[in-house]
Amino acid sequence: MDETSRKGRGPFSVARFLAALILLYITRPLLEETQYGDVIDVVISSLVMLSAVLAVGGRRRTLAIATILVVPSLFGTWWKHVHPQSLPRTFPEGITIVFVGFIVVNLFNFIIKAPRVTSEVLCAGIANYLMLGLFWSLVDQLLARLIPGSFEMTMAPDRKRELVGFLAMYYSFGTMTTCAFGDVVPVSNIARMLSMLQAMTGVFYMAIIIARLVALYSTEEIELEQTQK
Repeated sequence: MDETSRKGRGPFSVARFLAALILLYITRPLLEETQYGDVIDVVISSLVMLSAVLAVGGRRRTLAIATILVVPSLFGTWWKHVHPQSLPRTFPEGITIVFVGFIVVNLFNFIIKAPRVTSEVLCAGIANYLMLGLFWSLVDQLLARLIPGSFEMTMAPDRKRELVGFLAMYYSFGTMTTCAFGDVVPVSNIARMLSMLQAMTGVFYMAIIIARLVALYSTEEIELEQTQK
């Protein structure tokens, strides 16, 4: 049994976390067009949060911190749905940003310290990229609510839309991949600065992860050749 298994993190927990994230990204744009889509979206978002806790909970300390952070995040998400006017509008995004950031840092640390390339490491790398996009979408949503007018929609049907939900995710990944289509534009200096950070984060993440995986694979090849001699 390897070290990660002894610590409690298994490939199935990371794979399920990735599956939950993919489900969220596929269903969110579809659910926004349905009558009860907001309820289903909250359920799927909660599933992503809980599976994220299991994915990083390899150590008791990490599991404890993740649990402490996910509880108010889940509460804010559900309370906002049930009683949207009883909480500050920025509370759900603010607490969820802290939780998602914690997950991103821990998954990145796991990938960097992995001794070899496994399916678990590959799933963690993909899942963390999706979480990074989710993190920035929440940051953009929070900024749009704190400073209205920070983002402008250039397409006629969307000019009065608020940067929330799938639209925020769409802008986040468009910026991270540096292939945005210009239908959502940062206007304020803070929004432009955050957009620059998003783009740099996406590029650097891919560069670091690819370099790390190549290095691990090369090391495995060298060790295999040495054992065969």
